[in-house]
Amino acid sequence: MIEGRRFRAFESLAPLLNSHNLLLYPSKEAVDIETIEIKEPRTLFVLDGTWEYARNMYDGNRDLLAPLTKVWIFFFFFFFFFFLLYSYSFYFN
Repeated sequence: MIEGRRFRAFESLAPLLNSHNLLLYPSKEAVDIETIEIKEPRTLFVLDGTWEYARNMYDGNRDLLAPLTKVWIFFFFFFFFFFLLYSYSFYFN
């Protein structure tokens, strides 16, 4: 686990920042993780934080994270949006 918004100080990450490994991040080029054939171990990077904090981490490290294959997980986003809808309806009822 690496804490912080900037990853440049962590030289140990360099060998892992390639298209073989994955980044859980919703973007236009992201693919469903279920469609990726995994024949050998891979590293999954997760930018943990609020959406704004995660976006800031991604934007601040875009050049370092660019080689990673961006993925999304259908179940995760389905659950997240269901939770938002439930929270929204609970707040206004």
